[in-house]
Order: sequence, then C-alpha cells, then structure tokens
Amino acid sequence: MFTLSQFTLLALAGTSLAAPALHQREAWGGGWGHVWEYATEVVTVIGNAPEATYAAPIQTSEPEDNGWRWTWTYEAPAATTTEAAVTTVVSTSAPVATTPTTSWVVWTTETTAAAPSATSASYGTGYLGIANKWRAAAGLPTYTESSKLVANALKTAQDSNGQLVHELNSGTFAQVLAPGNADNFESVYVGGWLCEISTLAGLNGICSTLAQGWDHSNGETGHAEILSSTTYSEIGCALAKGIWACDLA
Repeated sequence: MFTLSQFTLLALAGTSLAAPALHQREAWGGGWGHVWEYATEVVTVIGNAPEATYAAPIQTSEPEDNGWRWTWTYEAPAATTTEAAVTTVVSTSAPVATTPTTSWVVWTTETTAAAPSATSASYGTGYLGIANKWRAAAGLPTYTESSKLVANALKTAQDSNGQLVHELNSGTFAQVLAPGNADNFESVYVGGWLCEISTLAGLNGICSTLAQGWDHSNGETGHAEILSSTTYSEIGCALAKGIWACDLA
C-alpha cells in the first residue's frame, strides 16, 4: 500500500515528473413532479307558467214576449291570468363525480458534466484514445504512441512496487504517475492530472465531476502543464501494481 498527502513534481535531468493522490469518488442526482386538474358543472332548471283561464257566467234565456217585458243586466267578471315566475337554479354542490385527469411529468438530473464538443470523432477507449480525445478537445495536436515509451512507463510502474516513484529511462523526457486501475484511466488523466488547471481549454466544467475524489488542495499544476504542452508529441502509458505511468517525448 502507499500513502500520499500531496502532489509531487520532480525535475530530473531535464525530465518533468509528477503524481497526484486519489480518494473515494461518488455522485448522485434525481427528481420528480406532477400536475393535475379537474372540471366544474352548472345546472339550470326553468319552470313553465300555467295557461290563462277565464270562466263566463251561465246565461239564462229571456222570457217570451207575452205582452209585458222586463229586462235585467249583469256584469261579467274580468278575466284573470296567473303567471309563475321563471326560476334558475345554480348548483352549489360538488361537481358531478368524475375522475380527475392526472398528468405526470418526470424530471431527471444528469450525474456527469457534458462531454467536450471534440468527442464527436472516435478515438477509441484505450489510454491513447482517451488522451487524444482530450487533446483534440483542447485544440492540441494528438499524440503518437511510442512502444519505447510504453516499455519505459511499464518498467517505472513495476519498479515502483505500488508506490509513486519516478524513474528516468532512456528516451523519456516527461513522466506523470497516479494510483489507479484498469477501469479508471480517464478519471486519472482528466480528474487527477488535467483538472489541476480546471480552466484548460476543452474541459468546459467537466472537473466538477471527474475531479471528485482527487486532491488538488496543494495547488500543484505540474501534471496539467505536461499534458497540455505542445512540446511532447509521443506518449506511452502502462498500468502495473496499481500505478498508472505515462512517459512522454
């Protein structure tokens, strides 16, 4: 096992060397919500007025003319009309039982920052592809893999025996080291090394997630300076005994 409390940057015979410390990483996110609505109903009732009524008195026949005459008069009662009022009733009770319409909307929260625009090209998933993806994102020339540098990096990682011990081998002009495993090279390359200078071109805020778990509190920038330099055009990386090593020339 190894213990590292700060980044180290060593200058050895014109060679740049550096290595950061790794802590546990984690991130999470999520969310949900819903909206709903319902309708109301108004009921109107209208009554019909009764028809007008009229009752005339029964008339009796006049007596026959028998030599004398008598007359009589009467006054018919005035016709009467009764009209019922029209009534409108507005329901104040609860709406007619209906099933409310419910609409659910679900929101999700991304747990990783957006990838740089230059990733539209395919660089592969190996260490060289990952390194060149981020070189292109920064507008820098991509690396060429060197078998000599791969061998130098492997020897350094093996000789370190799980510790961050730099080693100068013939053909190597710069070297970066970090603890890691076969599945986290991008975290090492970006979060551990490039994010020492989070404002580098092409990072675009990615350090808020990929740098989680990496300790940059000592202000070291050596790894980022090496990997963002145009001085080096060749690279070779290797993993051994829990140590990632990349040699450059």
